[in-house]
Amino acid sequence: MIKLGVFDLDGTLLTSDGRLPETFYRDVELLHCRNVSVAIASARPAQFLFEMFDRDVDLLISGEDGNIFFRGRQLLCARYVSGELTARVYAIAAGRDDVAVVCSGPDELYVSAGHYRRFIAWGLGRFMPEAPKEPAEDTKLCKIHVYCRDGIEAAKQMVSSVFAEMQARGDVLETGYGWIGITEKNSNKASAVRFFQEYLNVGDDETAVFGDSSNDIPMFALTEHAYAMKNAPADVRQKAKRVTEDDNDHNGAMQALLRLTLPPDERGPV
Repeated sequence: MIKLGVFDLDGTLLTSDGRLPETFYRDVELLHCRNVSVAIASARPAQFLFEMFDRDVDLLISGEDGNIFFRGRQLLCARYVSGELTARVYAIAAGRDDVAVVCSGPDELYVSAGHYRRFIAWGLGRFMPEAPKEPAEDTKLCKIHVYCRDGIEAAKQMVSSVFAEMQARGDVLETGYGWIGITEKNSNKASAVRFFQEYLNVGDDETAVFGDSSNDIPMFALTEHAYAMKNAPADVRQKAKRVTEDDNDHNGAMQALLRLTLPPDERGPV
Protein backbone atom coordinates (compact mmCIF):
# COMPACT_ATOMS: atom_id res chain seq x y z
CA MET A 1 0.00 0.00 0.00
CA ILE A 2 1.40 3.40 -1.01
CA LYS A 3 1.77 5.86 1.86
CA LEU A 4 4.11 8.45 0.32
CA GLY A 5 4.17 10.07 -3.12
CA VAL A 6 7.23 12.18 -4.02
CA PHE A 7 7.08 14.55 -6.99
CA ASP A 8 9.68 16.50 -8.89
CA LEU A 9 8.33 19.88 -10.02
CA ASP A 10 9.50 21.18 -13.41
CA GLY A 11 8.51 18.82 -16.21
CA THR A 12 6.76 16.50 -13.75
CA LEU A 13 4.14 18.05 -11.52
CA LEU A 14 4.15 21.44 -13.25
CA THR A 15 2.79 22.04 -16.73
CA SER A 16 5.09 23.21 -19.50
CA ASP A 17 4.22 26.84 -18.70
CA GLY A 18 5.10 26.37 -15.02
CA ARG A 19 1.65 26.01 -13.47
CA LEU A 20 0.30 23.52 -10.96
CA PRO A 21 -2.52 21.36 -12.35
CA GLU A 22 -5.92 22.93 -11.74
CA THR A 23 -6.94 19.94 -9.59
CA PHE A 24 -3.74 19.85 -7.52
CA TYR A 25 -5.16 20.85 -4.12
CA ARG A 26 -8.24 18.68 -4.58
CA ASP A 27 -6.01 15.74 -5.51
CA VAL A 28 -3.78 16.29 -2.47
CA GLU A 29 -6.83 16.34 -0.21
CA LEU A 30 -8.07 13.11 -1.78
CA LEU A 31 -4.68 11.46 -1.23
CA HIS A 32 -4.66 12.58 2.40
CA CYS A 33 -8.06 10.92 2.79
CA ARG A 34 -6.38 7.73 1.55
CA ASN A 35 -3.62 8.19 4.17
CA VAL A 36 -1.04 9.10 1.53
CA SER A 37 1.45 11.90 2.28
CA VAL A 38 2.49 14.15 -0.60
CA ALA A 39 6.07 15.43 -0.87
CA ILE A 40 7.88 17.73 -3.28
CA ALA A 41 11.52 17.02 -4.16
CA SER A 42 12.86 19.92 -6.18
CA ALA A 43 16.14 21.49 -7.22
CA ARG A 44 14.60 24.92 -6.58
CA PRO A 45 15.47 27.09 -3.58
CA ALA A 46 12.96 27.04 -0.75
CA GLN A 47 12.09 30.68 -1.39
CA PHE A 48 10.67 29.80 -4.82
CA LEU A 49 8.82 26.78 -3.49
CA PHE A 50 7.01 28.81 -0.85
CA GLU A 51 5.76 31.19 -3.54
CA MET A 52 4.20 28.30 -5.41
CA PHE A 53 2.17 26.50 -2.76
CA ASP A 54 -0.73 27.57 -0.60
CA ARG A 55 0.50 28.19 2.95
CA ASP A 56 -2.28 26.08 4.47
CA VAL A 57 -1.80 22.87 2.47
CA ASP A 58 -0.05 20.02 4.33
CA LEU A 59 2.92 19.30 2.09
CA LEU A 60 6.37 17.92 2.76
CA ILE A 61 8.84 20.00 0.78
CA SER A 62 12.48 19.40 -0.06
CA GLY A 63 14.42 22.02 -1.99
CA GLU A 64 18.01 22.28 -3.21
CA ASP A 65 18.18 18.63 -4.38
CA GLY A 66 17.79 17.15 -0.91
CA ASN A 67 19.51 19.79 1.20
CA ILE A 68 16.60 21.50 2.93
CA PHE A 69 13.34 20.09 4.30
CA PHE A 70 10.07 21.62 5.43
CA ARG A 71 6.63 20.55 6.51
CA GLY A 72 4.56 23.44 5.26
CA ARG A 73 6.68 26.42 6.39
CA GLN A 74 8.28 24.59 9.33
CA LEU A 75 11.98 23.91 8.80
CA LEU A 76 12.76 20.27 9.60
CA CYS A 77 16.39 19.98 8.53
CA ALA A 78 19.06 21.74 6.46
CA ARG A 79 22.39 20.54 5.08
CA TYR A 80 25.11 23.01 4.19
CA VAL A 81 27.79 23.37 1.52
CA SER A 82 31.37 23.81 2.69
CA GLY A 83 33.22 27.09 2.25
CA GLU A 84 35.87 25.25 0.24
CA LEU A 85 33.33 24.06 -2.32
CA THR A 86 31.78 27.50 -2.60
CA ALA A 87 35.15 29.19 -3.08
CA ARG A 88 36.09 26.76 -5.85
CA VAL A 89 32.86 27.42 -7.77
CA TYR A 90 33.42 31.17 -7.59
CA ALA A 91 37.03 30.72 -8.72
CA ILE A 92 35.88 28.80 -11.81
CA ALA A 93 33.13 31.31 -12.56
CA ALA A 94 35.55 34.24 -12.25
CA GLY A 95 37.32 33.13 -15.42
CA ARG A 96 34.19 32.84 -17.56
CA ASP A 97 31.67 35.27 -19.01
CA ASP A 98 29.08 32.61 -19.94
CA VAL A 99 28.00 31.60 -16.43
CA ALA A 100 26.49 33.29 -13.39
CA VAL A 101 26.22 32.02 -9.82
CA VAL A 102 23.49 32.37 -7.21
CA CYS A 103 23.64 30.64 -3.83
CA SER A 104 20.78 29.76 -1.52
CA GLY A 105 20.48 29.44 2.23
CA PRO A 106 17.45 28.49 4.32
CA ASP A 107 16.10 32.06 4.27
CA GLU A 108 17.82 34.04 1.52
CA LEU A 109 19.34 34.00 -1.95
CA TYR A 110 22.84 35.42 -2.43
CA VAL A 111 24.29 36.80 -5.65
CA SER A 112 27.12 39.20 -6.36
CA ALA A 113 26.39 42.50 -8.09
CA GLY A 114 28.31 41.42 -11.20
CA HIS A 115 26.47 38.14 -11.57
CA TYR A 116 23.20 39.89 -10.75
CA ARG A 117 23.74 42.09 -13.82
CA ARG A 118 24.31 38.97 -15.91
CA PHE A 119 21.09 37.37 -14.73
CA ILE A 120 19.21 40.56 -15.59
CA ALA A 121 20.81 40.74 -19.05
CA TRP A 122 19.94 37.08 -19.70
CA GLY A 123 16.29 37.56 -18.81
CA LEU A 124 16.42 35.83 -15.43
CA GLY A 125 15.79 38.79 -13.18
CA ARG A 126 12.52 37.30 -11.93
CA PHE A 127 14.51 34.58 -10.16
CA MET A 128 16.82 36.99 -8.34
CA PRO A 129 16.41 38.90 -5.06
CA GLU A 130 15.51 42.55 -5.56
CA ALA A 131 18.74 43.72 -3.91
CA PRO A 132 21.83 41.62 -4.72
CA LYS A 133 23.67 40.36 -1.66
CA GLU A 134 26.95 38.46 -1.77
CA PRO A 135 27.48 35.63 0.75
CA ALA A 136 30.01 36.24 3.51
CA GLU A 137 32.63 33.64 4.43
CA ASP A 138 30.49 32.35 7.30
CA THR A 139 27.13 32.42 5.47
CA LYS A 140 25.37 29.04 5.65
CA LEU A 141 24.51 27.91 2.13
CA CYS A 142 22.47 24.87 1.14
CA LYS A 143 23.29 24.84 -2.56
CA ILE A 144 25.21 26.61 -5.30
CA HIS A 145 23.32 27.25 -8.54
CA VAL A 146 25.31 27.93 -11.71
CA TYR A 147 23.46 29.15 -14.79
CA CYS A 148 24.93 28.54 -18.23
CA ARG A 149 24.03 31.30 -20.67
CA ASP A 150 24.19 28.90 -23.63
CA GLY A 151 21.57 26.49 -22.30
CA ILE A 152 21.03 22.83 -21.51
CA GLU A 153 23.67 21.27 -23.74
CA ALA A 154 26.31 23.72 -22.53
CA ALA A 155 25.39 22.87 -18.93
CA LYS A 156 25.77 19.14 -19.60
CA GLN A 157 29.16 19.73 -21.20
CA MET A 158 30.32 21.86 -18.26
CA VAL A 159 29.30 19.18 -15.75
CA SER A 160 31.51 16.65 -17.52
CA SER A 161 34.43 18.98 -18.21
CA VAL A 162 34.66 22.37 -16.50
CA PHE A 163 33.24 21.18 -13.16
CA ALA A 164 34.42 17.56 -13.44
CA GLU A 165 37.23 17.96 -10.89
CA MET A 166 34.65 18.89 -8.26
CA GLN A 167 32.80 15.58 -8.51
CA ALA A 168 35.04 13.99 -5.87
CA ARG A 169 34.03 16.64 -3.32
CA GLY A 170 30.43 17.34 -4.21
CA ASP A 171 27.46 16.33 -6.30
CA VAL A 172 27.44 18.31 -9.55
CA LEU A 173 24.28 17.83 -11.61
CA GLU A 174 22.71 19.41 -14.67
CA THR A 175 19.26 20.17 -13.31
CA GLY A 176 17.49 21.42 -16.45
CA TYR A 177 17.05 24.64 -18.45
CA GLY A 178 20.78 25.39 -18.36
CA TRP A 179 21.20 25.20 -14.58
CA ILE A 180 23.88 23.24 -12.73
CA GLY A 181 23.30 22.40 -9.07
CA ILE A 182 26.28 21.85 -6.74
CA THR A 183 25.92 20.38 -3.25
CA GLU A 184 27.90 18.35 -0.78
CA LYS A 185 28.48 14.71 -1.74
CA ASN A 186 25.49 12.38 -1.44
CA SER A 187 22.94 15.16 -1.09
CA ASN A 188 20.46 14.49 -3.86
CA LYS A 189 16.84 13.56 -4.45
CA ALA A 190 17.44 10.02 -3.21
CA SER A 191 18.52 11.45 0.14
CA ALA A 192 15.40 13.64 0.08
CA VAL A 193 13.19 10.58 -0.34
CA ARG A 194 15.08 8.80 2.45
CA PHE A 195 14.53 11.77 4.77
CA PHE A 196 10.79 11.74 4.12
CA GLN A 197 10.62 7.97 4.58
CA GLU A 198 12.36 8.14 7.94
CA TYR A 199 10.28 11.14 9.01
CA LEU A 200 7.05 9.25 8.25
CA ASN A 201 8.31 5.71 9.03
CA VAL A 202 7.47 4.60 5.49
CA GLY A 203 9.21 1.80 3.55
CA ASP A 204 10.42 1.56 -0.05
CA ASP A 205 7.45 -0.54 -1.13
CA GLU A 206 5.14 2.11 0.34
CA THR A 207 6.75 4.94 -1.65
CA ALA A 208 6.11 6.14 -5.21
CA VAL A 209 8.38 8.68 -6.94
CA PHE A 210 7.93 10.74 -10.11
CA GLY A 211 10.48 12.66 -12.18
CA ASP A 212 11.62 13.70 -15.64
CA SER A 213 15.27 14.81 -15.44
CA SER A 214 18.73 13.41 -14.76
CA ASN A 215 18.70 14.69 -11.17
CA ASP A 216 15.57 12.58 -10.55
CA ILE A 217 17.33 9.32 -11.46
CA PRO A 218 18.88 8.72 -7.99
CA MET A 219 15.43 8.37 -6.43
CA PHE A 220 14.31 5.88 -9.10
CA ALA A 221 16.56 3.23 -7.55
CA LEU A 222 14.76 3.32 -4.20
CA THR A 223 11.40 1.79 -5.08
CA GLU A 224 9.61 -0.39 -7.60
CA HIS A 225 7.06 2.43 -7.88
CA ALA A 226 9.49 4.70 -9.75
CA TYR A 227 7.86 6.63 -12.59
CA ALA A 228 9.50 8.68 -15.32
CA MET A 229 7.21 11.11 -17.07
CA LYS A 230 5.96 10.35 -20.56
CA ASN A 231 7.61 13.64 -21.61
CA ALA A 232 10.99 12.74 -20.04
CA PRO A 233 14.05 12.20 -22.27
CA ALA A 234 14.63 8.59 -23.35
CA ASP A 235 17.69 8.12 -21.11
CA VAL A 236 15.64 9.14 -18.05
CA ARG A 237 12.71 6.88 -18.99
CA GLN A 238 15.12 3.96 -19.28
CA LYS A 239 16.24 4.41 -15.67
CA ALA A 240 12.71 4.28 -14.23
CA LYS A 241 10.61 1.20 -13.48
CA ARG A 242 7.53 2.66 -15.17
CA VAL A 243 6.45 5.53 -17.39
CA THR A 244 3.30 7.59 -16.83
CA GLU A 245 0.47 7.24 -19.33
CA ASP A 246 0.11 11.03 -19.65
CA ASP A 247 2.62 13.86 -19.80
CA ASN A 248 3.07 16.82 -17.47
CA ASP A 249 0.54 18.91 -19.40
CA HIS A 250 -2.15 16.33 -18.64
CA ASN A 251 -1.45 15.79 -14.93
CA GLY A 252 0.27 12.48 -15.68
CA ALA A 253 2.17 12.14 -12.40
CA MET A 254 -0.72 12.86 -10.05
CA GLN A 255 -3.11 10.71 -12.07
CA ALA A 256 -0.68 7.79 -11.84
CA LEU A 257 -0.45 8.16 -8.05
CA LEU A 258 -4.23 8.44 -7.69
CA ARG A 259 -4.67 5.19 -9.65
CA LEU A 260 -1.90 3.50 -7.69
CA THR A 261 -3.61 4.28 -4.38
CA LEU A 262 -6.95 2.80 -5.41
CA PRO A 263 -7.88 -0.77 -4.36
CA PRO A 264 -6.22 -3.25 -6.78
CA ASP A 265 -9.49 -4.22 -8.47
CA GLU A 266 -10.24 -0.55 -9.29
CA ARG A 267 -6.86 0.65 -10.53
CA GLY A 268 -6.67 -0.21 -14.19
CA PRO A 269 -3.22 0.31 -15.78
CA VAL A 270 -0.67 2.08 -13.54
